[in-house]
Amino acid sequence: MTLRTNYTDGGATPTPTNVTAADLNAISAAVNAAGVQAEPVAVQTSAYTASPGQIIPCNATSGAFTVTLPAAPPDGSVVFIKKVDSSSNTVTYACGGSDVLNAHAGATSGTLQLPFQAVQLQYYLPSNIWYIISTGAPLGQLDTRYQTGVAASVVPASGNTVNLGSVSNYWADVYANVVAFEGTSPAITGTPSINLTNGTSLPISGVTNLSSTRVAYTTTQTNLTVPTGVTGVWIESLIQAGSGGASGRRWASGTVCCGGGGGASGAVISNYFIPAALLGTTFTITLPAPGSGGAAVTTDSTNGNNGGISAAASFSSGSFTISTVAGTAAAGGTASSGTGGNIAQSVINGAIGGSASTTGGAGVQGGLAANSAPSGGGAGGGITTTPTASAGGAGGFQTFNYAFSAAAGGIVGGASPGVGNAAVASVGGLGGGGGAASITGAAQAGATPTGYGAGGGGGGASLNGNNSGAGGNGGPAYCRINWVYT
Repeated sequence: MTLRTNYTDGGATPTPTNVTAADLNAISAAVNAAGVQAEPVAVQTSAYTASPGQIIPCNATSGAFTVTLPAAPPDGSVVFIKKVDSSSNTVTYACGGSDVLNAHAGATSGTLQLPFQAVQLQYYLPSNIWYIISTGAPLGQLDTRYQTGVAASVVPASGNTVNLGSVSNYWADVYANVVAFEGTSPAITGTPSINLTNGTSLPISGVTNLSSTRVAYTTTQTNLTVPTGVTGVWIESLIQAGSGGASGRRWASGTVCCGGGGGASGAVISNYFIPAALLGTTFTITLPAPGSGGAAVTTDSTNGNNGGISAAASFSSGSFTISTVAGTAAAGGTASSGTGGNIAQSVINGAIGGSASTTGGAGVQGGLAANSAPSGGGAGGGITTTPTASAGGAGGFQTFNYAFSAAAGGIVGGASPGVGNAAVASVGGLGGGGGAASITGAAQAGATPTGYGAGGGGGGASLNGNNSGAGGNGGPAYCRINWVYT
């Protein structure tokens, strides 16, 4: 196949700062030569050493890794590297031997950080330089809120100070939100030589707090300052903490012992805009602790303990408050039930927890969720009159993310219940699996999920002389907001 030398799917090529005329003439001739050939190799998922003339697709879904360029290859050698996954993991391309990038004494490595980003490099042997001929970043990865042409020196690493007075190439038509990070906002100092405008050619007056456009929170924040000049705030995702699973019953052999019910997941507020007219000068985000799991039963002939629920998560400013709703509590196992927590209703509803089998059988799977909402926890396994111990129920799956996967329920005498996915920003998690029952020892506890807002798993039942399984705690609350300036 022919590799295009005028690849334009993205940003501009970095400009060398100390390249000789001979270097430029030679590389120009090499780049303009027709029919530069390259051949694709298999998709790489770990460290790889490139050969000249290769197109190297890289999938960093499982983790960041490095592609090492061939050291001192033949003059005019071409290598093309493209990140083909949508993860945020970085693919690094590094020079081999004494080679450098773009200029004498230049850098020795670069990175592909955006999903589907690409780079094309061509080698100039007399100077041992790999020139970056083109780079690519699909338009779908670019954010139209940030204006084209902002000097790169204006946008630092998160937490650094931006001195506008030191910026010599700063365009006049720049919005107040050009400096944007998720997390800590940079400090702004200095006075630019060109007046800032708000997009209508009118100067922005009194801009004192250029806050991050997008900010994520996982703990309660009180009386933070509303940024100056905003037209409102967009609540991208406010996820209620999940409810805890209940514990299983502990009773004599020959009677039905039901597992504890699974915890309900939290409700979600998503894509909700609040205009500046409703905002005060400060705002508070309340993210309460998840509901706790019901304690294991340590006394013979005792029913299981109910799971706990979380207080409401909320965003408030001035006289305006918007809040989520927690589901009802999961019920502890009895001789005939172990009801899962009921649904929490909001802009996007939560999911119910699984209920225990009424005959001491396997726990029921937690409720499913859609639209990035979290799912419910699985119920604990019960014990039949035989007596026979039963497995715990799986956590609920999610129809919008995670490819319909679910946390597994506990296995009698075997594997513990699964905790679901790792926490993902702005996305509800998978409910915890329910614990298995036991007739020979302590029953398994329900799992505590790691994903946001998910319900805890119910605990398994046990016979007298052995503790029943405790319920798992619910998943944590989460909030991400975007300040809007236009």
